[in-house]
Amino acid sequence: EKAKNLGIKTAIASSGTAQNIARMIRSMTGRDDEVSLNQSTFTRKEFQKLYKSVIPLSVSERKKLTGLDEKRVDLILPGLILVNVIFSLFRIKEIKIADSALREGMVIHYLSEGDTDSEEQGIKLNIRRQSVVELGYRCGWNRDHSEQISRLCLQLFDQLQSLHGLDVHDRELLEYAALLHNIGTFISISSHHKHSQYIILNGELRGFAPAEINIIGNVARYHRKSPPSEKHEPYSQLKPRQQRVVDVLSGILRVANGLDRGHRQNIVSIEAKIRDSRITIGLQSRLHPDIEIWAAERMKPLLEGVLGKTIGFESLNVYER
Repeated sequence: EKAKNLGIKTAIASSGTAQNIARMIRSMTGRDDEVSLNQSTFTRKEFQKLYKSVIPLSVSERKKLTGLDEKRVDLILPGLILVNVIFSLFRIKEIKIADSALREGMVIHYLSEGDTDSEEQGIKLNIRRQSVVELGYRCGWNRDHSEQISRLCLQLFDQLQSLHGLDVHDRELLEYAALLHNIGTFISISSHHKHSQYIILNGELRGFAPAEINIIGNVARYHRKSPPSEKHEPYSQLKPRQQRVVDVLSGILRVANGLDRGHRQNIVSIEAKIRDSRITIGLQSRLHPDIEIWAAERMKPLLEGVLGKTIGFESLNVYER
């Protein structure tokens, strides 16, 4: 009754049985190709369809079910019954799956609430960001370069917001894509943009919904070489709004990547001016940004097409000849 009064519509489930139920529903609804169960959901209607089809089955019949872990052939029945009671008793509409459970929650609570003398005291623990950083380290990333690209991306995003109209959530995904755009070099320099996408999609990033991981992976994929295309299956499977986000964010990432062409973190800040059909991006730099301007000019066509404006670059510093 309290849950009803509070208007609770979603429950969080973290057990292996709940994850197995979610996996079976995915199989039943033809969504097996989705990358991660974490943050995915299933509705009461989807659950009821699974429930009614599995409850009458014998052990031998359950063993043949797609998505059911053979170790849970017996446990799945009480699990289904419990979930059915939860749906009925609390009148919720959906259940969301979480990779982390009570143990992880206790650790996170201790780290975020406990007293500490470290310099990081007071900084909010961010599982999503930490997960991205961990993946970067596992792939031997160039952190200085990645963080420089990330900074430039966010400056471009903010200063061009009136043109692209994306929100703070999209901004966060851009930041993570920028941090991870080059991790594919861990596999091979050649086609590393494709390797980056594969690693992101399969890197078990924590705290993200499958759709968010798909966007991050696609943005990293298109930081170089060919632009987004319906011929590429991971991109074609995105919804129209998600494709628009990928187009804008990958266009920004390309320009930012050009602005650190020599991996020397030369650009200190940028200043974008929008006038009529043209965007002029001014560059504050430590050294003359000739290499960076040359590279950014080559990388700008995608962003120009997405925003519908021509883009030019200029140095804001005065250098002695």
